Amino acid sequence: MGRQINNVEVLIDINEQSSHPRFAEIIMRARENDGLFKSVTRVVAIDSAVSRMLQLADVVAHSRAWINNGEDNAKGLREAYKIEVL
Repeated sequence: MGRQINNVEVLIDINEQSSHPRFAEIIMRARENDGLFKSVTRVVAIDSAVSRMLQLADVVAHSRAWINNGEDNAKGLREAYKIEVL
């Protein structure tokens, strides 16, 4: 039997769909009934600009991890993903 993660937070862009009460109902049902979605502790709607900044921070963190772990280097990131490491 696998281990279950119970501390997942889902960040979504705030818009008409994600702020609609029907969306909250769907999320609540998924947290109760959907096996993988049961680990989600909450869903947070945030401003699009903040979401983009978090995505950028995630790219930076992953890029650094790939370099530090020896999985890739600055030249490889530039060629494969167009990520420029300064």
